[in-house]
Amino acid sequence: MSALAHQTTENQPGVTSISVNARVDYILRFSKQAVLVVDEDSNTYSRVGSLLLGALPDDHNAAFVSIAAKLNDIQIRSRIVEQLFGGALFDPEQALTGSIIKLASEKRETISIIIEHAHLLSLQLLHELCQLAEIAKKTKLDINVVMLGQHQAGKLVAANKMLFTNKLSILSAATGQLLSLDAGVFKEAQSFFALTFGKKAALGFTVLLIISALVITWLYQRDSLSFSDLPQQQSITIPDGADVFVQDLSAAKEASAGKEPSATAESATPAYATNADIYQALLAPEAAIQIGKEDKIPEQARPSDVFNAVILADKPVKAEQTEVKVNSEVAAPVKAADNAVPVSQSDKVSVTSGVNPDYFLQTKQGFVIQLAGFSYPSVFKEFIADHEQLEYFGYYRQLNGQKLLVITSRVYDSRDEALQARESLPESVKQRGPWIKSVAAVNNEINAFQSSQ
Repeated sequence: MSALAHQTTENQPGVTSISVNARVDYILRFSKQAVLVVDEDSNTYSRVGSLLLGALPDDHNAAFVSIAAKLNDIQIRSRIVEQLFGGALFDPEQALTGSIIKLASEKRETISIIIEHAHLLSLQLLHELCQLAEIAKKTKLDINVVMLGQHQAGKLVAANKMLFTNKLSILSAATGQLLSLDAGVFKEAQSFFALTFGKKAALGFTVLLIISALVITWLYQRDSLSFSDLPQQQSITIPDGADVFVQDLSAAKEASAGKEPSATAESATPAYATNADIYQALLAPEAAIQIGKEDKIPEQARPSDVFNAVILADKPVKAEQTEVKVNSEVAAPVKAADNAVPVSQSDKVSVTSGVNPDYFLQTKQGFVIQLAGFSYPSVFKEFIADHEQLEYFGYYRQLNGQKLLVITSRVYDSRDEALQARESLPESVKQRGPWIKSVAAVNNEINAFQSSQ
């Protein structure tokens, strides 16, 4: 079942809280997808990682890496592969899928990879870990990948859904419920003034409309001004027949062209003065004879044609994180004893600080803080020289066929006491990523080492 298709959301009413470790085990056993456990409280998801490490069987080859902000991708790849296959040659610039699949195919063993503070992983490494689980499923290899981190890791996955479809299941560390990438915890709060794609498109369309309206208005005013610049048409008085005493202009033109005058022109104005007219003129010589003059009609101005311009508009389409260093040689954890009863002070063995497996064998119950693991004595001597005031106890165990010295704290009655003691460790030790381990698991490792000698 993929969390990408699951619609269950965190804090949904009516949802019953279940064991997150049981849910992780179910996913790894049947769907074999990579698992991301998220919670804003680092103690909550770290407790899930501790329980997972303590519940691993003895035959599991495990790697536990606590991510720090200053670690780059090459350093993280190196730490994962070195914990799983000590002394093996590999290319740290090559993807995890190539290195781990090749080495795991040679040994055919069950591998468990647990990544703490996964929200500090890059998108590239997050995708590589999910691909590793997917390829292992197809090649019949037993590789389990569990990542623990804050909601920021889920937000990164939600922003790149296409890369993680059917490859990753996301769980809530508080309730154990599957989370959809559409859940509210993975959505970034957007301000009203944030320009989304829809807002950008609406704003662009509005600006385009305003520009179009301004251009059309300017063109209309420009055409109106051009009409006002045309010359004014002069008024023309056309003479009528009563004011004309000579031959009509049209009849004269026809006569000059050798044509017979038209009947209309002949009836309108006589061609010559009659005898009666001449007689009246002699009787009144002072009367002025008015001769009509030909009036020329000026050619009227014709306005130019005006075209309206049409604008064709195309629609446009961290709270600060504590930097921690992971121990490069963390021992593979074993299954912790169930129903452990806190050991009383009288049952503890009084020994001095140092490497003494009897200290653990004679203390049957309780919890310790695993501080570091060393394959080389010189590295161990440097560590002790840098932490002379540190109280430690040690034992030997077998890891990948090599002898490993494991350094722990003293035995505490309960896990809560061990957690409190871990907070009081020097900062240089805390940066190595110490984790809680049961005495029963320690004794199992001591017995296994002694039986192999």
